[in-house]
Amino acid sequence: KDLDATTQYTGYYITDYSGKEYRADCIARLAEYDLAIMKFSSTEDYTVLDLEGGNSVIGDFVVSLGQPEGQSNAITLGSTLGYGKVVLPKSDPTETNVTFDVLRHDAYINSGSSGGALLDAELNIIGINYAGDFDSQGNCIGSYSIPVERVYEFFGKVGFDYDIPVADSEDAPTAGDSLGGNG
Repeated sequence: KDLDATTQYTGYYITDYSGKEYRADCIARLAEYDLAIMKFSSTEDYTVLDLEGGNSVIGDFVVSLGQPEGQSNAITLGSTLGYGKVVLPKSDPTETNVTFDVLRHDAYINSGSSGGALLDAELNIIGINYAGDFDSQGNCIGSYSIPVERVYEFFGKVGFDYDIPVADSEDAPTAGDSLGGNG
């Protein structure tokens, strides 16, 4: 689970789409995936979105969910552009150390969008927003997500039990396939 025994991973708060806050604990995290699993309890009846069975292909329609710069429930639209590596020169490798190809898309994200879902047209999760490229004026010029294939890998490495659906097509790419992305 890669949780440092000397660090406190309790006492987080999760805010839902309606502004309700819940106490949460981080039960698993891995810097090489820049992903974590948060556990919380609620009496609310939430809809759980499905994870897609395979990675997206270039040109697929996407919906990005997030809270950029503190804005609640931001939804942006775009399409997938490809896969490639992203270097985050100012990041702490103990917090984020992703070295695999990530999904590039053009749905606008900004600071605070990390950890938000990237959905396909059927509202299945195809990635988790991870990073963005910004020009000198602060405008987003590239958005990146951890592809669903790597989310499943993360689940396996931390011992999280989740049913993995079968990809709809034998032609579904893996993140290692060359799809023309430039991350």
